[in-house]
Amino acid sequence: MIQTTTAGDIACMIAEPIQGVGGFSVPPDGLFGAFKEVLDEHGVLFISDEVQTGWGRTGEHFWVSRHTA
Repeated sequence: MIQTTTAGDIACMIAEPIQGVGGFSVPPDGLFGAFKEVLDEHGVLFISDEVQTGWGRTGEHFWVSRHTA
């Protein structure tokens, strides 16, 4: 797919490990590892970022880094 549908100059691939619209969908074991192997061969960064179920859900403050004990 990289060779046939892109110009070959890819910055990164972003994938969400848990998708939660209409239920929870989790990829099968090993899928992201397989993605990473192919992306590494082409020098493409792989970003796994859980957005929906984690975004802004840190309680009192929007950014978790702003929490104090």
